Amino acid sequence: NLILGVYGVIPLFLGLAYRRKHSQAITISLTVGIFLYFLIIAQGNIQHDYYQILIIPSLSILCGLGYFYIYEIIFKNYFLKIFSIFFIFTLSTFLSYQRVVEYYKINNPQIITAGNKVNEITPKNSIIIAPYNGDTAFLYQTNRSGFPIEIYDFESIKKEFPARPIYFTSVNYDDYTNKIIKQFPTIYRDSQFIILEISK
Repeated sequence: NLILGVYGVIPLFLGLAYRRKHSQAITISLTVGIFLYFLIIAQGNIQHDYYQILIIPSLSILCGLGYFYIYEIIFKNYFLKIFSIFFIFTLSTFLSYQRVVEYYKINNPQIITAGNKVNEITPKNSIIIAPYNGDTAFLYQTNRSGFPIEIYDFESIKKEFPARPIYFTSVNYDDYTNKIIKQFPTIYRDSQFIILEISK
């Protein structure tokens, strides 16, 4: 759905079916390459979208063969050739865009506000602990490197980064955050988020 946008499957299968000149050898080698990549490298991680990125060049070539198949074989009328190719390509691109654009929508504006504040008041080389269920969206907003998960052993983090200041920020006043608040000094706090200095 993300890569081919549903309708992109049509030229993909037509590309696999195309059998002229050297295209069959290309088709087989690309298909075998994709399967070997999934079996050897990606393995169980195939479910993650970013592991599928490396198959895009192969899929593009196969889809290109499919569009060529539509142009050369399926339709004789020039208008139908161009219209069908344009229609399939546009629809598949649009449907793919509809899925991908959702990844760029931030449903929690608090993380943007908190991230901007962290970026404003902490040194550029800071390590930020920004727990957000393992999602790096919050950490990304801080414009710093760090951890998007709950950390319990702060001493090991201090030892790992002895020369860099360490800060904690959270947009949830849950049990974990309230426990951390009692241990470290607060450098900023409001009703939406909090920033603590861990390195002191």
